[in-house]
Amino acid sequence: MNLDTSADSLHSHRDEPVTTTETSILSVRAALARVLAYAFFGLAAGVVLWLIEASDRVAVLNHSINGAGETVRLVVLFGVAIAGTGIVGLALGVVATALEVVRQFAAMAVLRVRHGLPPMALEAASLVAAALIVTVVLKTISGQFPGLLEVSIDRLVLRINDRLMPMPFVVEHWKAIYTLVIFLFTLAIMWSQVWLFRPRGRWSALLSSLVVAGGGFALAICYAFDSRSFFARYELTIHWPLVVGYTVMTVLLAGFASRAVSSMEWGREPRRPFVLATLVLAIVATGALGFAFFAMDSNQNVKALFWNRSVVARRTLEVARKIVDRDSDGYSPIFGGGDLDDRNPSVHPFAPEIAGNGVDDNGIGGDLSPDDLADQWKVPAAGEFVAAADPPVFNPKVPPPGAVDVMSPEAAGQPAAGPVEKRPNVILLTIDCLRADHMSLYGYHRETTPNIDRYAANALTFTYAVPHGTNTGHSFCAMLRSSMMEGIFDRNVPTLTQMLKGAGYSTAFINARRYDDWLPPRRWHRYRPAMVENFDVLHLDGDREWTAEQLTDATVRHLDERPADRPHFLWMHYMDVHMPREGHPEYGYGMDDIGVFDSETRYVDAQVGRLLDHMRDKGMLENAIVVISADHGEGFLEHGTKDHSNKPYADNSHVPLIVMAPGVPAKRVDTVVGLIDVAPTILTYVGLPVPDVYRGIDLVAAARQPVFPVRPIVSETPRNGIETSFFAWAYIDWPYKYIYDIRGGTQELYDLSNDPDEQRSLIEIDRERATIMRNAFGRWLDLEMAPPPRPRAIP
Repeated sequence: MNLDTSADSLHSHRDEPVTTTETSILSVRAALARVLAYAFFGLAAGVVLWLIEASDRVAVLNHSINGAGETVRLVVLFGVAIAGTGIVGLALGVVATALEVVRQFAAMAVLRVRHGLPPMALEAASLVAAALIVTVVLKTISGQFPGLLEVSIDRLVLRINDRLMPMPFVVEHWKAIYTLVIFLFTLAIMWSQVWLFRPRGRWSALLSSLVVAGGGFALAICYAFDSRSFFARYELTIHWPLVVGYTVMTVLLAGFASRAVSSMEWGREPRRPFVLATLVLAIVATGALGFAFFAMDSNQNVKALFWNRSVVARRTLEVARKIVDRDSDGYSPIFGGGDLDDRNPSVHPFAPEIAGNGVDDNGIGGDLSPDDLADQWKVPAAGEFVAAADPPVFNPKVPPPGAVDVMSPEAAGQPAAGPVEKRPNVILLTIDCLRADHMSLYGYHRETTPNIDRYAANALTFTYAVPHGTNTGHSFCAMLRSSMMEGIFDRNVPTLTQMLKGAGYSTAFINARRYDDWLPPRRWHRYRPAMVENFDVLHLDGDREWTAEQLTDATVRHLDERPADRPHFLWMHYMDVHMPREGHPEYGYGMDDIGVFDSETRYVDAQVGRLLDHMRDKGMLENAIVVISADHGEGFLEHGTKDHSNKPYADNSHVPLIVMAPGVPAKRVDTVVGLIDVAPTILTYVGLPVPDVYRGIDLVAAARQPVFPVRPIVSETPRNGIETSFFAWAYIDWPYKYIYDIRGGTQELYDLSNDPDEQRSLIEIDRERATIMRNAFGRWLDLEMAPPPRPRAIP
């Protein structure tokens, strides 16, 4: 057997019959040449992805970059992608070369069975036979060790089915589809290998160019989706599989492009030109990695822009961080990972701060003094406010005990069985996804909320209200429990609903979304109890989702039929502004994303106006406190993301807040407040005690003071974020806003008075203010994360 020839001999004499002696296994030199070629293809692919990402991201972030120096730093950091794709190319080369050896063995076996096969038939037969062999081997290994891959694939399929789109056929037959994917992927790699390393023919350059053109178009689509759709979320479900897929594709495209422009016979032996080119690119990649190693924390604005907005390069550093994480606490001591002691798994950015141990456990705020624990917020003792009970297990198909459907005859309720103290009624109107800066009430250029504006003119209106979380569950739990962090889940902290019901109020939550279809328990099981527990009336039957008009009709009917001798708490939640939005062309705002959003806002405003007008005409506003707000905002790529549940930038965390009631001053308050203030405000107005574990204040009393009290307000990433690449807090001490992301290890600082859209971080410009805000936030976080003192006993 001739060990110095390769499978290329199968194609060099197509007019001659092929015999066994003309097939051969790769020589060591040829195998090394092929692996080196793939390494070159990978590095070249990295250059392509680097140019794509650098040009795209610099253009997108131009208004957030401070000068040419930061631009250069950012571009160099994006160059880390070259190292990542180079490693992918090298690994692909090893795999592809091994597969080629298997294919050539398969070709020899085929020739023993069928002598004299034409070259193309032999090639096709050997490809299929080798792919089948490899599939059987890999499937056997995978079955013996399912934790290596099969479990991950199963979870991925279920995540896509549950979170993105239902695909019952794939769920039911995923193992067969998984086997087919292995076979097709193996076949594709081997075919690419055969094509890349055969001698050039008459049509080689043209065909390679066509492959590169088609692949380039596919790459553009993949990158555009990866960088702009579900950005920073669905990391495991969408982005990691996608970036791995198009990285491999780009490596192969680099090979086809090399074949199209070069007459060199790739893969026969290492040639000096491409060895030198590979070495030069490897040095460039190593330089970018070295820069990231030494300079990642030297400019916090560049670091934040990189970790927040990189698509490809960040993945390389994420892997590098995991590799060097010696104590396996999830955080790296290098590449800006923030782990101050990589030998101690109890020291990392998300670690609880242990007071007085001489260690800055979470890397921010320094070591907390034991004396500082005196400032820690009170922790409720079991049974202090709420009778001890096991947490309910909510089945979305089964209504909570005692609750009835809002459209049923029982929803009107019965007259009070005995004397009930007369108190004001409570009306809470919330609109999902409503951004304050898209309301004409707050100066938006479109008249989107004329009816809310009309009522706000005689109400207490807050210019800058902040939810504690950026999704529905986190925001509403914090609002109803007036709590932060893990306190929003503490069943010893009573909800507003519990407090009102305990005082004799009837309670109704009329949600646009039906009970069994709103916040499925799998992701929302910790949030759901606080929001739906203790309500007498819910939307249990009928349509899956009501329009604002249908919701208003149901609410008007309920208000008109309920008995007048018992105070009531009514919470309505509109969903029209939430995705999927239909739009209302009659308002003339256009059918682009923002136009549709604004038209839905205008549509909901009309229904809120109709409801308030009905209540006014019936005299219902004469003895009621009405609060109008939203759970969170909505992003439109201001920070690279759409939708919500994202970082607490203003697009997700600036909501309206209006308090309207007899005796409440009609004024506009510019001081920043939080939705944690809603429950204390309502309880105080109706004459009920405010639990001393509530974190908010009475906004009405504060508005009557000569100077409205100023406090830092905090918002955070929801605890049930869907595979996020971030976990961040926003600490607002007006007019400054400090954002700290522990996953990226990034810091940002904005002046909201001059930059309300938070597009230009001052973290490197105003370093004195940045230090002040960092220290203040660090102390707040330490107090929140430190183990609380033992709750006081109940007398």
